[in-house]
Amino acid sequence: MEDIFPYKAKVDSILTAARTGNYCLLSSLTETCLDEDILNEALYTSCKHGFLDCVKYLAEKNANTNYWDPVDDETCLSISCSKGFLDVTSYLLTETKCNPDFHCVGDLHTALHSAALTGHTDCLSVLI
Repeated sequence: MEDIFPYKAKVDSILTAARTGNYCLLSSLTETCLDEDILNEALYTSCKHGFLDCVKYLAEKNANTNYWDPVDDETCLSISCSKGFLDVTSYLLTETKCNPDFHCVGDLHTALHSAALTGHTDCLSVLI
């Protein structure tokens, strides 16, 4: 049981680094991280908060750019579109294998729906 606490602390630190855009800390903590779930969640978190350098780093570490977050019912691309992060959206579409037609589970919306519903026409234009 003692082993879980250092692991949880590391996961929390990785997600905090992703949420705050702390690229140096994120890269240091994930340098040897092979846990796909952690990398995917960190990528989603970086997309959600618009930190392109963190998104690029995690995508290069093979985090799943089509990751779907069950709590928010959003994908990496749909959350970046709904938040209006054009640079993250453009990167995901042009530099990764991100699927713009991936449907979220809850209401089956796509990134196109997310951009349209939140009025981010700049993100809409790169999706179309």
